[in-house]
This record gives sequence, structure tokens and C-alpha cells, in this order.
Amino acid sequence: MLMEIGTGDATPGLAERILDLLFLATTSPGNAERLLPASRWHAVMRTSHWSVRVAGPRWFMIWSGDHARLARRRIILLPRRWVGLTRAENLALAQDQLARSEPEARQLRPGLALREAQRRIGRALSRHC
Repeated sequence: MLMEIGTGDATPGLAERILDLLFLATTSPGNAERLLPASRWHAVMRTSHWSVRVAGPRWFMIWSGDHARLARRRIILLPRRWVGLTRAENLALAQDQLARSEPEARQLRPGLALREAQRRIGRALSRHC
């Protein structure tokens, strides 16, 4: 995250605010109940005030690697339906993202479902990008 010059604080600077606006313009609100199976992760997301956004192929590739922005804005980023992920694979991606920032989510990092989701995303990106 960029800091305001001379202030030393961690409030987003102008460049970060512009990138935040670009992020919001290139992603859409997602419906956690529709994208993710019912689980205790919904409670973690709700009590910690996380939201879900979705992005198309190119924008997902760009924003999914910006872990600091996603954590700061408390957003779980999932690919749009173009990848064809199952709800369990979406949940694995959400758990992985939550585990980076939320202490109660760090206990269970998904394994096989996360690897399968990442494999599908990689295949889909190679077709779209």
C-alpha cells in the first residue's frame, strides 16, 4: 500500500484510491450465498465484514494477486462463472483468501479443492488471455 508522502500513516494515498476505484469499476458484487456452499465461513465473513466480488478473466488475473488491497478492502475475489468452478472450489478460494487475514480462518486451509480451482482458473486464463 502506498503511504501519503510525509505523513507516515497507512491511509491510502491518491494512487491507491484511484486503484481502488479501478478495482470497483472492473469487478462486480457477488452473492456469497449463491457462490459458496452454506458453511461456517459465511459466519466468519459476516462477523468480520467481508464481502464477495467477482471479476472476468483478465481482471481476475490482475486483482487476485493484490492480496494487500483485497485484505484492506475486506473483499473475497472470485472468478465469474466463465471458469465453471463448483461451489466447493469457490469456497476453497474464499477460505484461502480469508486465511491470509483472519486468525479464525487460518486453521483450515483447503487442499485438493483449492488446487483443482487454481488448475481450472489457469486453464481458463490460458484460453482468454
